[in-house]
Amino acid sequence: MSCAQRWKRHCAPGARLASSCGRQPIPPAMRQRLRPPLPHALLLALVMLATGCTESPPRYAGTGYDVVLLAGQSNMSGRGLGTDPMADTPADPRLLAWDARANTLRLARDPLPHQDRGERPVRIGPGISFGQAYLARGSAGRQLVLVAAAYGGTGFSDNAGSWRVTGAAVSPLAAEAVARANAAMRAARARGAPARFAAILWHQGETDGGNRMAPEAYAAELVALATYLRSHIDGAGPSTPFIVGQYVPAHLAADRFLQRIADVNRELPATLAHSACVGSHGLSGNSTRDAVHFDAASQRDMGRRYAAALDALESQSLARASEPTRCDWHMAPARPTDEVR
Repeated sequence: MSCAQRWKRHCAPGARLASSCGRQPIPPAMRQRLRPPLPHALLLALVMLATGCTESPPRYAGTGYDVVLLAGQSNMSGRGLGTDPMADTPADPRLLAWDARANTLRLARDPLPHQDRGERPVRIGPGISFGQAYLARGSAGRQLVLVAAAYGGTGFSDNAGSWRVTGAAVSPLAAEAVARANAAMRAARARGAPARFAAILWHQGETDGGNRMAPEAYAAELVALATYLRSHIDGAGPSTPFIVGQYVPAHLAADRFLQRIADVNRELPATLAHSACVGSHGLSGNSTRDAVHFDAASQRDMGRRYAAALDALESQSLARASEPTRCDWHMAPARPTDEVR
């Protein structure tokens, strides 16, 4: 039962929150604010805010945790708009997210707690559908922890060198990604079960394409970052899967500099062992005014493609990176999408 559902069943304004969400009394000043005729939904939101109520994961009852890092820029944190058939799907109790700001594991829901949440308009990304497809593989008793660490508008060539690890100091975003992954590993183990760091999912490059970064420089930075993450995350190593994703086809078709970055993604398995590239063939952007970001339906599809690539990589059945069908981005006939208003 969710935190909100437990409040509805057991609590009234001015009472203690009778659930595992916490038992802090509601402050008198807040009780005054909660008097009718506030709408019920607003009333509930204020009470949950006042008591620090968060939706905690259920008691662990499996055989272990798999931990996956989601990093990059806005298409990983998610800007997906439009019709989303998964919007009302109940949270899967086996699918968790590490919430760095709350320093806890919680049930995974969109928007995931990426580094840019609260600062950028984080919406639908590939994380939840990846997690669902990953769990559907049937690993008996395993639970999955998503470590959300992306930040929109970042790259290797921006003024801050947001993801660079080759300079005099490691970039704050890369260091934070490692810190979040290691904290998630500790939290999973603290719940009384073994934890395995399973993979790194990366989606980034639009910023560097926009900055006309040389593809050779981008490739060097990307391999350096993958090596850094593999060597600093608890439980990771040289064989940890590192999977990159291609960009919105309509955006790519119009940007020859981003196409050069896409070629780096496509050839990555030739230069980085245990890596793979996920294609974006047939997927769509939010609208003609926002062709940079995948729409919600495409984000869900992209998440499933990441899961399929990981499954193939782990089973050593992934074809060579140069095979076009494995990392293709070319446009397919357009399908209807919701226009951003």
